Amino acid sequence: SVVSAYFPSGASGLERHFYKLEFLSAFQNYISQLIKVQPNLIICGDLNICHQLKDIYDPIGLMQASVFYKKNEIG
Repeated sequence: SVVSAYFPSGASGLERHFYKLEFLSAFQNYISQLIKVQPNLIICGDLNICHQLKDIYDPIGLMQASVFYKKNEIG
């Protein structure tokens, strides 16, 4: 089974950041239940989360935004 999702961005301010955190929590709850009935699950889509600095067009300018998984990963 495949779940393809577009996650909200949290980079445009605190209100949007907290909305994104709520979305991520709700999505985690949804997936935790879904995986019980669909154990072979692929999750893909636009997660609006960067794992490394090379994953975004302006890593320095967006360092304080909520797009980074690890803000301290530079290199």
